[in-house]
Amino acid sequence: MVLAWMTCSTGFILYNKWIFTKGGFPYPMTLTAMHMGSCYLLFGCLSWLPPHIRQRFMPDIDKKIPTDTYLHGLVPAALLMSLSLGIGNLGFLYASVAFIQMIKPVNVVVASIAGFVWGLEVFTPSHAIIACIVSGGVSMAAFCSISNFNAVGLACQLTASVSEGLRLILLQGVLQGRLRLDPLTTVYRFAPSAGLWLCCFSFIVEANVDWAALPNLWVLPLNCLVAVLLNVLIVSVIAETSAVVFVLAGVTKDIATITLSVCLYGTHITGAEIMGYSMAVAGIFLYKVYKDHLQLFKELGFLGGMALVCGKKIGIYQ
Repeated sequence: MVLAWMTCSTGFILYNKWIFTKGGFPYPMTLTAMHMGSCYLLFGCLSWLPPHIRQRFMPDIDKKIPTDTYLHGLVPAALLMSLSLGIGNLGFLYASVAFIQMIKPVNVVVASIAGFVWGLEVFTPSHAIIACIVSGGVSMAAFCSISNFNAVGLACQLTASVSEGLRLILLQGVLQGRLRLDPLTTVYRFAPSAGLWLCCFSFIVEANVDWAALPNLWVLPLNCLVAVLLNVLIVSVIAETSAVVFVLAGVTKDIATITLSVCLYGTHITGAEIMGYSMAVAGIFLYKVYKDHLQLFKELGFLGGMALVCGKKIGIYQ
């Protein structure tokens, strides 16, 4: 299941890049709106299946959402979700897949800052150090790029990262404790609002969509089908594996995506970019260790907490 998710996710990113650049459909907002519509349609059909089937994928589908929770929680979060997906895909028009993937670890920094501001994350020196490691690695990967750097692509990915970080914090702050939904049901509830927002953005940014440039009629339906399949695989992987496995698989998947994009599109990557991305990935692993041993880091600080955790892992401390 993990391998299927990694393969599907990597293929989906490269598929989107091909559609936007060589596939005759450089309209990421429109395509993302189609993804939302497809998810809503197919997950809606799934919700009508016999209970023993739908409970496996959408156990919370029958939960009622209060109007105020929907208006103050899901609608703003859907707007942020549409910005994250739409503008994130827009970045592929201007920058390489490798460049965009190397910027994505900044999501950890954005979510941390938003959590501090909203009081949902406890500020500690260790957390700040890890955020600096990730942001330093991302900065090195972005600004040491000679042939890949693109200011518009960077702005798009940073905007997408900020939107995603704010969305996660908004859901955590507004919905946590009052409404808990499984991932597929969450996407199903988000899809109508997010799709409408994306249609509005599409009308503003991509007013004149040229459908005739598509090489054949199956390009877009197949892409939408892959988008739906990817959502199902993500839910299945989260349900059947641990958080550590999910993080490790995600990093491996991103590295595979970068490697394949280099091979397929001839993207040149410098040693400084590799070093910067490696630093950002190391920061993500440190963040995972920090969150799993939060009290320990509060008491001992960054170096003391890391030394004790690593010592226990290799058997120095019992």
